[in-house]
Amino acid sequence: MDKLIPRPYSNPQDLEKMRTLLIEGRRANNGTYYVHIGDLNWWLFYPPLDHDLWQYISLYDDPDAPERLLGWSLLSPSWSAFDVVVQPELRGSQAAEAMYTYTEEQITSLVRAKSGDRIRMMWIGQNDDVLMHHLMARGFQRTTEDVVYMTRSLEEPIPLPVLPEGIKVRHVAGEEEAAARAAVQYGAYESEAPFEKYVQRYLDFMRSPVYDHELDIIADFRRLINI
Repeated sequence: MDKLIPRPYSNPQDLEKMRTLLIEGRRANNGTYYVHIGDLNWWLFYPPLDHDLWQYISLYDDPDAPERLLGWSLLSPSWSAFDVVVQPELRGSQAAEAMYTYTEEQITSLVRAKSGDRIRMMWIGQNDDVLMHHLMARGFQRTTEDVVYMTRSLEEPIPLPVLPEGIKVRHVAGEEEAAARAAVQYGAYESEAPFEKYVQRYLDFMRSPVYDHELDIIADFRRLINI
């Protein structure tokens, strides 16, 4: 394979290619972890308050199929982190290693410019020996931080929840509930950002092309506490 040359993100078609790669990776189930397309939507359309992430995307086109990506990467300066996603058939290849190394060098430059002293790569399956080997050869060390990944079979029906009297689970009605919806998240994550900026951030997400209010689920207990 010729030397891979990354390019920046340019249009919505690129986003669709990035999503397609994630879907293909999850279907392959080959030992490498691929995030859900919803994660990508969240990262890009609900970005950190201090910057957006679009400028930190690198894409690798497939020279034999223009509509397909061989891989993509995303830098997250706020986390001093980077993510690389490659086609399943490239797992363990020199091409994949080249993408990982290039992206690592990119985030290293950004972090050093802020006087940071470490970088990290996230979303690695605990049994992904191929990626673990690459990262450890590059000087990375496994940490004690982890996320529990759970699945549920859909062969049996999912029972409906039994809710306490006065509580109703529903989707967000609209932008008029943006402040209340943002307040829950603001408190849960103990954000120190100005609340007005936090609400505006959520409003921007609600107005984005990926937002579906029917998937934004809340528990309404106003009648229970007599608001």
